[in-house]
Amino acid sequence: MGMLARVYLLFDPTTRKDREFAGKLETLITERQMTVFKPEPELVTHSDRLLRHEQFLRECDGVLLYRDGAPVQWLEQTLPDVLLAELKLHRRPLSTKTCVVTDPEPLAGLRDLQVIRRFDPFDPGHLQPFFSQMQKASRVYANQ
Repeated sequence: MGMLARVYLLFDPTTRKDREFAGKLETLITERQMTVFKPEPELVTHSDRLLRHEQFLRECDGVLLYRDGAPVQWLEQTLPDVLLAELKLHRRPLSTKTCVVTDPEPLAGLRDLQVIRRFDPFDPGHLQPFFSQMQKASRVYANQ
């Protein structure tokens, strides 16, 4: 039995709307037998949260970032961490850097970033491009 592929589900836990939908995304990911890392609001200090964030970016196989209601500042602070994870953390390439957003327009033109638009009602099938890329990571573990 190989290890499970690990997804860093990144969202703003202080934005209720985003936190609730991230819960649905988490369910969809765990149904696919993948491990989910996610922000831990119980970490009180900023430095603790930052350390955990870096640990997750270092240890995950792919990132699924979700933003809807979170402030644009949150995205401006968080997205560079994802885009530059390999450079900053000296890690092997992520299987995928995927963003699920209600408005994909501002993210157009960013290389290495897969952008999935969130429609209402949300169809889990829309996540298929993300799962296809994550399956590559799962296969690596299966062969170990």
